[in-house]
Amino acid sequence: MTPDLIRTQKTIAEVLVVVNTKKAAADIERDVVSKEAAAAGIQEAEAEELRQEAQAQLDEAAPMLDEAAKVVKTLDKGELYTLKSINRPTNTVVKMMELSCHMFGYKAKKANIGKVQNDPQGYFNLA
Repeated sequence: MTPDLIRTQKTIAEVLVVVNTKKAAADIERDVVSKEAAAAGIQEAEAEELRQEAQAQLDEAAPMLDEAAKVVKTLDKGELYTLKSINRPTNTVVKMMELSCHMFGYKAKKANIGKVQNDPQGYFNLA
C-alpha cells in the first residue's frame, strides 16, 4: 500500500504544479481583461457623452430645418427671377443662394467667382 500512496502523492504534486501554473496564467489574463474592461468602460462613457451632445445639436437644428423646408415650399418662380435681377446682393441673399445650391447639389463655376459683390465663391451668379 505504501507504493500506491507514494505514486498518488507524486501524481497530486504534478497536478498541483500544473494547476498553479494555469492559475498564475489565469490571474495574468484576468488582470489584462479587467484593464481592457476599464478602458472599454471609459470609451463607452465618452461615446455616450458624444451621442448626447450630437443629439442635443440635432434637437436644436431640427426645428430650423423644418422651418427652412416650409420656407422653400412657399417660394415661387417669380421670386427667383427677382433674385436674378439683383446686381448687388446682400450678404444674407448670397448666403441663402449658397445654402440653396448646396441643398440642390449645384456647384459654383470658377468663372463666376468674384463677379458679384459680396459673393467671393460665385454662388449667386450661376446662370
